[in-house]
Amino acid sequence: SLSSAEVASSRMRIGAFFSSTTPRRAVMRMSSCLPRTSAPVKTAGARASYADRPWTKSYPEGVPTDVDFPKVPLTRLLDDAAASFPANTALAFLGTRLTYKQLKEDVDRFATALAGLGVGKGDRVAIVLPNCPQNVITFFAALRLGAVVVEHNPLYTESELRHQLADCGAKVVVCLDRVYETLAKVKGDTAVQHVIVTSIADYLP
Repeated sequence: SLSSAEVASSRMRIGAFFSSTTPRRAVMRMSSCLPRTSAPVKTAGARASYADRPWTKSYPEGVPTDVDFPKVPLTRLLDDAAASFPANTALAFLGTRLTYKQLKEDVDRFATALAGLGVGKGDRVAIVLPNCPQNVITFFAALRLGAVVVEHNPLYTESELRHQLADCGAKVVVCLDRVYETLAKVKGDTAVQHVIVTSIADYLP
């Protein structure tokens, strides 16, 4: 386990790297910046196979079955959305909203913080968070640096979390405050060097 000093130094509030603006129910709306095309749905009689994509029959009218994704970094889509629709809602979480402009600013700010911890191309950044703004922000911030995102279930047991962190080799973890106690117990058995703790309350109204 960690000493009280280590615990104190590792509890860097993720909110410190973000703006004071808060958002509620993480919903990404990036489809507006993707070109869409429609394609016919194949049918195979009474029993359709996986290759026939039977789920597309449930799509509402006007929803395409295929999307031509541009060959650009994923972070470019966020940059384009922030430039084209800066005031549009990017995330909605439990009553608050974050615009694309605000999301990009938080992503850039947190990417700078991660870079300050030594995160670079190819490094693993573990995310142990539920669906919340911090998850989205950390995801894009890590990609901004060329790092690899490794998502973890915040409900993992101690043994499960130890195995997953050791397996992926992450050196930075962004976790929910309620997970920190479990993380502190397994940190010594992994390559984790830095732990950033956040709370759902950080992005409540």
